[in-house]
Amino acid sequence: MKINSLVVNGKLHMKYDFTDKNVLLGSNYTGKSTFVKLLMYSLGVDIQDFIDEIIKEKYCESVVINFTTKQNKRFQSIRKLPYADIVMVIPYDDQNEVMREEEIQVFNLNEYSDFFLNEEQYHGGMISYGKDSKASLRYKFLLRTAVVDQSTEHRKILANMGASNDYIANQTLINKAIIEKILSQNNEEAQSLRLELNAKQKERTELNNREKFFKELVNEFKQSDDKWPTKLEKVKEEMDKLDEERDNLSSEKYKVLLRLEQQGDKTFEKIIIENRKELNKLKEQQAKYKLEIVDVEGILSKLKNELVYIKYNIAAKKVIQNIPVTICPVCFSELGEENIQEGLCHNCKEHNTEQILQSLAMYKKMIEESIVETESLKRENDIKLKKLKQQINEKEKKLKDTEIKYYEKLSDSKQPMEVLIREIKERIELITGRYYKLADLKKNLIELNKIYSKKESLVKEIDELRESLDEASKKNENDLIVLTKWKTCFQKLYTEISGTEDIVTISDEDYMPLIGENPMSKVSSESMKLVVQLSYILSLFQLQKNLDKEKINNIGFVVFDSPKDKDLDKDKYERFLKCLSKSDVGQIFLTGSDKDEESYLKAFDDNDFLSKLSDDDKLLKND
Repeated sequence: MKINSLVVNGKLHMKYDFTDKNVLLGSNYTGKSTFVKLLMYSLGVDIQDFIDEIIKEKYCESVVINFTTKQNKRFQSIRKLPYADIVMVIPYDDQNEVMREEEIQVFNLNEYSDFFLNEEQYHGGMISYGKDSKASLRYKFLLRTAVVDQSTEHRKILANMGASNDYIANQTLINKAIIEKILSQNNEEAQSLRLELNAKQKERTELNNREKFFKELVNEFKQSDDKWPTKLEKVKEEMDKLDEERDNLSSEKYKVLLRLEQQGDKTFEKIIIENRKELNKLKEQQAKYKLEIVDVEGILSKLKNELVYIKYNIAAKKVIQNIPVTICPVCFSELGEENIQEGLCHNCKEHNTEQILQSLAMYKKMIEESIVETESLKRENDIKLKKLKQQINEKEKKLKDTEIKYYEKLSDSKQPMEVLIREIKERIELITGRYYKLADLKKNLIELNKIYSKKESLVKEIDELRESLDEASKKNENDLIVLTKWKTCFQKLYTEISGTEDIVTISDEDYMPLIGENPMSKVSSESMKLVVQLSYILSLFQLQKNLDKEKINNIGFVVFDSPKDKDLDKDKYERFLKCLSKSDVGQIFLTGSDKDEESYLKAFDDNDFLSKLSDDDKLLKND
């Protein structure tokens, strides 16, 4: 692809026409990085961190890019700012005139990506990057090989492309697939085998971890007692023996208990039972007498209360008779005038007062006699209860003495058997404890045997997959030439830029750079990592001119966003600029600080520079 021009429409706007080499210089915060972001945005990349003028104030309406594809077709695409998920694509005819409105196409971002892939002859498809995980090839993935931006760490080599945490884009297998697309290599079979191999290797790692875990469990048994068996067959044999011994001990325990039960003295047992029956009868009589005493005491209380009432009645009548009253002292009815002198009512005057008192006296005597009889009955019951309590005490003492003699006699013969039973119980508990521990050991050994068996099978599968992968990964003659010349080009550019003789190469496994034998993650020098990154991107960009008949499918342009700002000294940077200026393939976009203008002027011609940016003349104009 060749980019012909880039235009921004809106209150703030810009327009640039491009040649093969395009150098944009300016001071900080004048729009150099925004220029690169607008360029990437116009090609379908999502940019999350535009400047406030674009995102918040929305002074820019759209970005328009005019480009020519590898099929020599010219298009113009328009995308709204600050974000739009649709893009309008306008084709040009053979006379480079915009075609009719009905030829205009509107794509979503995925369709826009497919449009570029088809026009640039990459032929999209699915990329596998994990077990049962696939992603569609996106044009923005390929752009990662052509950009060195400000946000990507040097060690990652390929650009972030607007998203610092793009999980899918940063998968190793996707990075490898991207490079293979650029190199025009097809490794779908090898990639499938590699994924399967990775899955098997991961499974083997998990099995190794499980094996280690269960071995530690088995070793704990050995450390606690070196007599523990370590073979599954021996464990099973010992468990069977313990089972048999436990059954025998249980049977022996039953026999001992049966003999112990038969040793009881039947005569003593009979005496104890009869004494308990007699004692129960005495206690029943005791309860009966206690109830009778309670009843007698209730009657006695009632008689005494009645006696008190009679005494009060007699005394009251004697007092009332000597007092002139208008009420009859017998029935307490009101007296008429004719009866006041007599002191009695008409009904009571026929009864003699002495007779009435005599009757009350006789009733009083009867109550007193009843009280005497009741108290006598209570005393008799108290005596009986006392004697009965004495009998109960004697019977309880006799029963206790009998039981003590019985238990002493029984203990003499029982104690040895109890000791034997206790020993049997302890032995059974010991056997049971060891049996359960052996069961745990057996379970661990069974699991270990399963792991050994599965690992053995897995090793065979991994070996077979490696052989298949080696066979599928054998490159044809063209692929080998391309890779060899790329390594040479990379080493040459690195040496030329760094000024050192460090050995650098490209890994056959993932196509990432190596310094000596170390990947980028193990290199500590930021300056060295940046030189590697610049050399890698530039070598991939210039590789085609180092090839004869072989063809690769490079993006067609390369973008460097102020690399001098990223840990590179002046000498190395000037050597890098010199390498860029000598390039005669594709299209170059380069931004840099005007503080280093002298270095740029040494390397590039005047017509390679775009209009210089400053605080008074920024990228986005308002005029």
